[in-house]
Amino acid sequence: QAAELHAESGLKEWVTVVVKLEANEDGDADVHFEAFQMSDMCVKLFKEGWFVTEFGEDDDPKLSKMKKEVVVGGKDVKEVDNDFFLVVVKIIDHQGPLSSTFPIENRNNLATMRTLKNHLDRTKSLPFVKRIADFHLLLFLAMSHGLGSDVPALAECVSTETAVPEGYQLLIESMANTS
Repeated sequence: QAAELHAESGLKEWVTVVVKLEANEDGDADVHFEAFQMSDMCVKLFKEGWFVTEFGEDDDPKLSKMKKEVVVGGKDVKEVDNDFFLVVVKIIDHQGPLSSTFPIENRNNLATMRTLKNHLDRTKSLPFVKRIADFHLLLFLAMSHGLGSDVPALAECVSTETAVPEGYQLLIESMANTS
């Protein structure tokens, strides 16, 4: 399926990610991520129709069935271990430019002007553009006090990491201080 989606996409880079949630010995949840790409050879073979795409109940899901014999490890075979076609993609921990600490609007913890003030106070050491780089905060601003038409300009500042015009900064800070 990953080879099919990659082939249909027309994109050179196509990453498939599998996320598993498992319980550990303590009963807590562990989340595992596996990211991989199909090799260029795999995508080419799929496009050329080499893979059997109909599966029976007794077929091994770890093997790819081929319509013709292919050479793997010096042997002619019609079944290939799926791992042969995988290219592992390294997952690197990183901190992106956006945050997600402002309360989510459709949850029980409703955001108020006091919440906005607390958020701005908590992030006061950051440049103002970083202080508002939170989707839910921008959504809160759009839905409260009629700033909806101004959010695209604010989002552009966040996206390009450019300074927020002073008027917007003063307006947002004054809204927070009315709590």
